[in-house]
Amino acid sequence: MAHTSSSSTGKAPSPGVKKPPILSTSWSFTDNEPDTKYDHAWSIANFPRKMDMENGEELKSGVFSIRTKDRQTDWFMRINPNGEEKTCKGFVSLFLYKDGVCEVPINADIIFSIVDKDGVKTRAKRCEYTFEKNLPSDNRGFAKFVSHSELRHPQLNLLPEDTFTILCEISITGDNVVTSGTSRPHPGSVGRATEPVSRLSVDVSSIFESGKFADCTVACDGREFRCDKNILAGRSTVFDAMFTHDMEENRKSRVEIVDLDGETVYDMLVYIYSGK
Repeated sequence: MAHTSSSSTGKAPSPGVKKPPILSTSWSFTDNEPDTKYDHAWSIANFPRKMDMENGEELKSGVFSIRTKDRQTDWFMRINPNGEEKTCKGFVSLFLYKDGVCEVPINADIIFSIVDKDGVKTRAKRCEYTFEKNLPSDNRGFAKFVSHSELRHPQLNLLPEDTFTILCEISITGDNVVTSGTSRPHPGSVGRATEPVSRLSVDVSSIFESGKFADCTVACDGREFRCDKNILAGRSTVFDAMFTHDMEENRKSRVEIVDLDGETVYDMLVYIYSGK
């Protein structure tokens, strides 16, 4: 027996790959790939005669293939012109079948419409369904899609030249996709606990601690610290201005700091060299 659904209308969302709204050392974002949209039209001639078929007799459309990003699935429609069961006699039963098995479940949004004499979609019915993997001939549709009385109504014009045309529109939900990355930490923008301890930080700190190859002195509160102009200038706009222009600090390669205590200056220089 085929699976049935109640009808409704509406459409679903659109995708987009984003990052979490907070700065972090690394991040992941799970989203959906764009939905795959497909439609298939099926016309059946001499349909008033087909409606006199035995209850339970069926017709099948041709097989059509839908290709998503990394797989192809085959589909077909099945119709019972006089209902699939006794309780559906006097109605047209209509279903969409997945032909064969698939590796993963397929989430589909399905809309069946009748195309009238003016080529306009009408009498639309919609259902959502997950076609299970490894389940041959899984299907979804409507046991009472449209009544014979509606189809025969002369003012509705649903059977132009006795031909019944169905449009099946399918939207297959995109697979989950995970985007991951890393962010370069900015001093002061993240907590000390999230700052990575890198080999570079340790190595540059050792340059300050050893004073080897230093080319300037920072003096404060009776203490002197041997430093490197290029590192100070690269990490501080104040030091950069001192060593770029013809200032006394540049000529003498000595910077006197009088408005801070020695321990504060030492902590400042450690931060300049290590980032911590």
